[in-house]
Amino acid sequence: MSDYVQQRREAIRKFLGGDEFILAGTRAWYGNGVQIGQTLKHCVTTVYNKKIEGVYRIDGVTERCRFFKESFPLTPSREFWVVDILNNIMGLDITESEAITNIRIRIHENVFNVETLLQECKRYGKEPAKTILAQVLAS
Repeated sequence: MSDYVQQRREAIRKFLGGDEFILAGTRAWYGNGVQIGQTLKHCVTTVYNKKIEGVYRIDGVTERCRFFKESFPLTPSREFWVVDILNNIMGLDITESEAITNIRIRIHENVFNVETLLQECKRYGKEPAKTILAQVLAS
């Protein structure tokens, strides 16, 4: 982990008063092997936590941080990140169709465990993500 990534994590941890969180978004998807065609062009640090929501500037972090009060696993799987992509599909810098096609291809290549993907979607997926995943798996 680079010094900046570690510094960013510590600054966010301090901002949240030590509460648990995970960093999400494009960097997290890339860092966890979930490349479906999205780019790092419009990165915002997304923070899932149980305490606050909103967009904040934090000392020690160069970009804005967008906080969401969301359920999240402490050790996210690649399949969790696919569900996260589906939950945020309208905010990607590729089209919804491209994202779905690329996820379908990766599933057929056995990059993702389908059972784990279904479990993660049941637990963390929003209704649109559940619908999209059902359509992807049916094809």
